[in-house]
Amino acid sequence: MYDIVLFNIDPKATQVEFPTWTEKNGQDDVIWHQGEKVGDGIWKVTILFSKYSSWWDKRSC
Repeated sequence: MYDIVLFNIDPKATQVEFPTWTEKNGQDDVIWHQGEKVGDGIWKVTILFSKYSSWWDKRSC
């Protein structure tokens, strides 16, 4: 699994989404992952390798 964490997000934010996509054909396959608020101004998402195992080595965040 891979954790992505953002800091200094506006405390009024009610949701944060994290995009991922493959390198092939640009961003035509972007997937948006819903973040979780883990503290004041801190949001996190966990990307599971097993869910994307067929192309993970070429995935961008």
